[in-house]
Amino acid sequence: SPESARLVVIGSGSFLDDFITRISQQIVGDQVLNNLQFAQNAVDWSVEDTDLLTIRARGTATRLLDPIEESEQTGWELGNYAVALLALGLTAGLWYIRRRNEQPMELSASTLTPVAAD
Repeated sequence: SPESARLVVIGSGSFLDDFITRISQQIVGDQVLNNLQFAQNAVDWSVEDTDLLTIRARGTATRLLDPIEESEQTGWELGNYAVALLALGLTAGLWYIRRRNEQPMELSASTLTPVAAD
């Protein structure tokens, strides 16, 4: 083997199993992502792609939204409905104006020749 060859030995791959991952996630939360990050880092290290290691090492913290009052939530919901209805009305209005301004196409004399019936 060349000197640049690398080998990663893992005793068992069960820590990457979907069933184990789902159960672990319910118990310990975000710590399950460490197993997946370990597998990704091992693959990157084995192919000597250290650039990808620095990208993933920044962390995967979950950022939650600040809780809001129910009245504020209702206001945002009604605002979203209003914007959607306004956009729909604007689209319908533009369609109506375009349709109203549409002019019929004039036919030339060559297109008006009768077709002979067999």
